[in-house]
Amino acid sequence: MAAWEICLAVITASIVVLVFYLVRIIQTAKKSLEITQETLQKVQQELAEVSKETTHLLRSTEAVTNDIHEKLRTLDPVCRSIGETGEALRQVTNSVRQVSTAVATSANTAQKAIQSSRVTDLIEWAVSGAQLWSAWKEYRGSKNKSKS
Repeated sequence: MAAWEICLAVITASIVVLVFYLVRIIQTAKKSLEITQETLQKVQQELAEVSKETTHLLRSTEAVTNDIHEKLRTLDPVCRSIGETGEALRQVTNSVRQVSTAVATSANTAQKAIQSSRVTDLIEWAVSGAQLWSAWKEYRGSKNKSKS
C-alpha cells in the first residue's frame, strides 16, 4: 500500500469520526432545543394564566374599591346626623342648665322671702314663679325643637 493510500484511509477515518461526533452534537443540540421549546410553551401558558388571574384580581379590587367608596358616601349623612344630634343634646343641656339656674334663683328668692315681709314675699314668689315658668317654657320649646 502506498503512502497516499494510507493518508487517504486516515483522512477518511478522521472524517467518519468527525461526522459521527457532529451527528451526536447535532442530536444533543436538537434535544436541548426541544426541551427549551417545551419550557417556553409552559412559560407562555403560565404567563397567560397569571395574566388572566391578574386581570380578575384587578377587577375584583376595583369592585371592592367602588363598594367601599359607595359605603363611605352613604355614611356621610349618618355622620352629619350624629353632629346634629350632638348639637341638639348641647341645646337640651343648656336648657336644663337654665332651668337649674332658675330653680336655684327661686330657692334663693324663697330663702330671702322667708326673711322679709309678707308683701315682699309675695312679689318675690311671683317673680320666681314667672322666671321658673319662663325657663320651663323655654326648656319645653327647645326639647320639642330637638325632637323635630
